[in-house]
Amino acid sequence: MTTITRRTCLHEAAHAVMGLLVGAKLEHVSVVPQEGSKGRTIADSPTQWGDVMIATAGHVAECIEFGFDNNARDADRLLVHHLTGGIDYAEYQRAAKWMLMMHWKSVLALADALATRYTLTGDEVREIVGKLAPN
Repeated sequence: MTTITRRTCLHEAAHAVMGLLVGAKLEHVSVVPQEGSKGRTIADSPTQWGDVMIATAGHVAECIEFGFDNNARDADRLLVHHLTGGIDYAEYQRAAKWMLMMHWKSVLALADALATRYTLTGDEVREIVGKLAPN
């Protein structure tokens, strides 16, 4: 079986937390590899802005935690370009970084839960995140 990494847990946790922050309907989040991805967060945002913020959050969390550069992976950049019609990715990165930093304890708690449970329902995510106050 593929090793579940801290990076993957943090990446998916950030997508899920951002989903909650933008009012998306969060179905589940998983770090079980499938269909060519290391994890998956299924969240339906009521707005295009929310979809873009959710897509941006995973890479931004990696930058916060591990100090990676601000260049998104090609897949993330292409998705944001498609969703926004070419609006500068850096603008979304700045907004996502601010939002995630305000709720970093939630991202870390959710990443810890994913490291042991691998898949969480939207209700389980809301329960974990709901117990924590913003930083």
